[in-house]
Amino acid sequence: MIASLFEQIATPLKLKPLGLDELMDWTGGVLNRVKRGEFLKKFEQEHAVQYFYEPFLQAYDSQLRKDLGVWYTPREIVRYQVARVDAVLRSELGIADGLADPSVCVLDPCCGTGAYLVETIRTIYETLAAKGGALVGEKVRKAAMERVFGFELLPAPFVVSHLQLGLQLATYGSPLTGTERVPVYLSNALTGWEPPKTPKKQLPLPEMEQERDAAEKVKLETILVILGNPPYNAFAGTSPDEEEGLVDPYKEGLISEWGIKKFNLDDLYVRFFRVAERRIAKTGRGVVSFISNYSWAKEPRTLCSVNHCWRASTSFGLKTYMGIGRSRSTHQTAEQVKLCSPWLDFLQASAKAWSRPFG
Repeated sequence: MIASLFEQIATPLKLKPLGLDELMDWTGGVLNRVKRGEFLKKFEQEHAVQYFYEPFLQAYDSQLRKDLGVWYTPREIVRYQVARVDAVLRSELGIADGLADPSVCVLDPCCGTGAYLVETIRTIYETLAAKGGALVGEKVRKAAMERVFGFELLPAPFVVSHLQLGLQLATYGSPLTGTERVPVYLSNALTGWEPPKTPKKQLPLPEMEQERDAAEKVKLETILVILGNPPYNAFAGTSPDEEEGLVDPYKEGLISEWGIKKFNLDDLYVRFFRVAERRIAKTGRGVVSFISNYSWAKEPRTLCSVNHCWRASTSFGLKTYMGIGRSRSTHQTAEQVKLCSPWLDFLQASAKAWSRPFG
């Protein structure tokens, strides 16, 4: 898919009808002024992305950034969540090696530039390195290619995530070769979890159809961990038909039992919660760790969705971090970013604990 995207830009016959020749020449001139060694050095140290995608989108199209819920997640928060998941796999599910266990499949359904996937692979590497033995880098590479998955809807962060993961594996001594790629797919994570009832839509490029089909195969895997920072957008509109009433269970009883007549539960992050909850329920056990909007913990409209998750899990926790302001600047510290956001550690350890199955 990445090769196809670059081919569209690099092939004059395909680029000329779009009228982008001059713009691409300007872009190339700017990139040629970059000191590549210094840039890649910072990229490997995970310092470059926070100044790249989110600020770029803010300057390029701030409304699009808001509509798509694009916010950079500070590394401190990412590390906390991944470490928390690793600990819970060991303590609650009895998986001694945590994320490093070959049976643990991990999914970030809205992976952006790949921060959670990078941290997951780093955690796997450190666990395996601490155990000693040969071919640690090769084992990490195998894990990255076979059981650490990501979905992303936007091409730019999708490309950056592949760049980050490829550089990371190279630093561990096991670079990707030839046509190899990590399983991060350009895909809509909110659809395709059930077999299609109608013929699949034809997409503009064959490579896009290949991405969709590969992502749908991942959705059939036994996913044990789902984590990330879903996008926020309270005005995203109602769930389309393709989502098949995704959040309807979170609306049941709001009017009849609680008298709550005004509610908006089609926010993107609520949809991602439902996807994660439903998928782990299908697996039978697992761990979900998401960041949510503060409204999820305080507003009456979310009462049924919180209760739904509470009854589904043997261990359920909310961590609320209150900051000193409301800015989401990428230059702030972890305590200042995502202010007033509860962190959901929604832990399902056994299907036996459920009071009733989910629809």
